[in-house]
Amino acid sequence: GAAEPIAASAPLAITVIGVNGTIPHLVRDLDAILPARSTVHLVSGEAHERVRALLGRVHPRQGSVVIDVDERDAASLARDGSPRMCQADAVIILGDESLHDENVDASALATLLRLRHATRRMSGAHVRVVTEVRDPRSAAHIAPSPRDCIVSSDVVAMLVAQTLLDPASAPAYGEILGPTGAWIALRSRDAVFGDRALTFADAMSALRQRGDIAIGLFPDPRREPGDAEATRRELEE
Repeated sequence: GAAEPIAASAPLAITVIGVNGTIPHLVRDLDAILPARSTVHLVSGEAHERVRALLGRVHPRQGSVVIDVDERDAASLARDGSPRMCQADAVIILGDESLHDENVDASALATLLRLRHATRRMSGAHVRVVTEVRDPRSAAHIAPSPRDCIVSSDVVAMLVAQTLLDPASAPAYGEILGPTGAWIALRSRDAVFGDRALTFADAMSALRQRGDIAIGLFPDPRREPGDAEATRRELEE
């Protein structure tokens, strides 16, 4: 079932760095889950006019989040230790939308590193950071802290491919990934079917009749063949 919006005794301060077409959806979802009178601070730099245009599509609930646009440069704010960035409850770094730039993730990762440096300089405080990248291999050399998260477009590609193969799964993904979250119970294939030899299509059909959903895992081609056992242990954890 769907989870409740975030429970908190005080409003939260969220800073969003960068500009892309996801801003209306992001702000709308934050408005749905953040405590009343929370702040969403959009650091847009020179792209402030586009940000204001994108925000024109969003209509926050009365008395919910407060949205403001900062026209200053994110790099200088991080370098100067801006409290709006270095002392926020969480920071979201949006990825670049350019389709032809081979270094498209460099800007987002550079911002992440600057922010980490600035927060360490300020009494060692650590802000939770979510960074959007197109290619997760770009971030392979940056070990995120336990409070950081790297989100790649691989997730979107997986959802599109799965929905193409099984359109009936679309509502389920909508519930799982909705802004208020969901409770998810996972069971391994062996726990459901035992040693029976089944194709994924057979398993998916059998589970659908029970009202359940089958989620297939395609092995990461970047992993060595012998890593299958390690992958299974990671999923179980």
